[in-house]
Amino acid sequence: MTYVNRCLLVFSTVLVALGLYATSAAAQGVSYNDVARTADNTPLSNGMVAVCSFATLSNPGNVGEPCAPLATIYTNAALTTPAQNPITADIHGNFSFWAAPGTYFIEFYSPLRATSPFTETVTLGCVPNSNAVGCGSGNTISVTAYGAKCDDTTDDTSAIQAAVNALPTTGTTTGGMVTFPVGACRTTAAINVTTPNVTFEGTGHFQFITQNPPPSYIDFQGTTPQNAINVNAQGFAMDNLGVKYPTTIGGPLAAPASPVLSQVTGSSCPAEAYYVEATYVSVQGQTVDSPEATYTTTAGNCLQVASPPAETGATGWNVYVSSNSNNETLQNASPLAIGASWTFGGTLVNLGFRPAVNTTAYSAIYDPNGAQLDGVKLFTSLSASVGTAATANGYTSFGCCGKLQNVYIAGFGIGVFGSGSNNDFSIKDSYIQADNVGAFIVNGADINIEDDDFEGNGVGNFKMLYGSPYKVTGNYFEQQGTNPPSYNVQVGDTTIPPLGFTPTPGAITIDNNFMQCNLTVYPPAPIVVETSQVLDIERNSFSQCEHENIVDDTVSGSIA
Repeated sequence: MTYVNRCLLVFSTVLVALGLYATSAAAQGVSYNDVARTADNTPLSNGMVAVCSFATLSNPGNVGEPCAPLATIYTNAALTTPAQNPITADIHGNFSFWAAPGTYFIEFYSPLRATSPFTETVTLGCVPNSNAVGCGSGNTISVTAYGAKCDDTTDDTSAIQAAVNALPTTGTTTGGMVTFPVGACRTTAAINVTTPNVTFEGTGHFQFITQNPPPSYIDFQGTTPQNAINVNAQGFAMDNLGVKYPTTIGGPLAAPASPVLSQVTGSSCPAEAYYVEATYVSVQGQTVDSPEATYTTTAGNCLQVASPPAETGATGWNVYVSSNSNNETLQNASPLAIGASWTFGGTLVNLGFRPAVNTTAYSAIYDPNGAQLDGVKLFTSLSASVGTAATANGYTSFGCCGKLQNVYIAGFGIGVFGSGSNNDFSIKDSYIQADNVGAFIVNGADINIEDDDFEGNGVGNFKMLYGSPYKVTGNYFEQQGTNPPSYNVQVGDTTIPPLGFTPTPGAITIDNNFMQCNLTVYPPAPIVVETSQVLDIERNSFSQCEHENIVDDTVSGSIA
């Protein structure tokens, strides 16, 4: 866990009796939360924290002694109740206080050990619209300043969205930090982030051992399919915050049934056998294709494909047709309306190949640009059991540079779904547990899965489809051991439809992992290789895997 730059500048307005914001003449406090630490970035257990006036600092503090002069700090936002200074941090180093806006000198020290103190200077900003001396640039905003209660009863959607929207959208200081207090911030609609370089900062880190919700989290209680956090800008980050997602919405749409085919009068069409598949389209993506249907037209008639029936969440449908079995290509340039049939115009076209994966599932966090997540917990009520194929995804990523570190993702259909070109993507020091599939990376370059814990994921722990290179090293994998038998690592997939090329991942290294099986039936083995180019498997440990550790289904024998 990295504790540097975890300062939580949590602002709060003081409400007058009529519920309005206090005027600038009233005291307006700023809350500061952090972790006391030593110079080598280690939490200072049961240490002391001295908060001093930076403007009049006369003594930066000595071994076992506080700095001087000590500033006046408070226990409440109204700045009416003074707090102890120096502050006694808890066993984990956590501490907090309220103070007037301004710059402060903070010293972390131990009165019991001859340890050199560690110091830092922090500037506390202001609540929105405040004219108080010491106000910052407006790049750090608290959701409580916009009315969020975070009591898991009040709908905080509008307040959180207002805080996000208040960050600068242009200039050299675009974006900033949105802070969340301890508590569950209930939302009923997606929080949309459209400004670059926005960070969501919570209060406190989740505890893995206790499996409790994190101290700060968004409790998304929407009733229609949508993402809890929808990002459409680069540079999004989240620290020390959680998102709880419901299990009743947001899962992937099922593929349509086999298409209903017929023919209609049309002189431009040849008499021929056709093969047809269809998919549903949603705002979020496209389902996998339907079972194949075939129909042979007679002279003077053209193929007609009936629309699949209406489906909740489906906004349209696509049709794939070929004169050869299992080779269908997209025929419509834009999605067809549900209820509108498609009629062959006389010449088959190729506007795309059938989808390799279903992308219609919604997510706790949906980010087409690659987020930076640290100390984040994404969870559902199934976290203590296992997610299903019908539940939403935890984190869905597209594009470059997603970095997940110290995250916990549990209770989803797919814990981490990398559905686009996930270049320079990594999952490190994280727990991916109790999902239907732990992590599934469809495509990308420079994928690093390192020092993680994958276990309890029903179908499998980690699957890669294509792209290169992949580095899977230093992980703990434990197979679910239920029906169906699960895999720890699957390389490639021969069951997906042709995409105009063979989806074969390459330059894969799987080393220094621990593979715990607990299987009672076979196949598969802990490592299953369906398609691959260059694959290096070495220095892995296997436990309770009987006699089959690696299944190589490739023809070329590509394992080094």
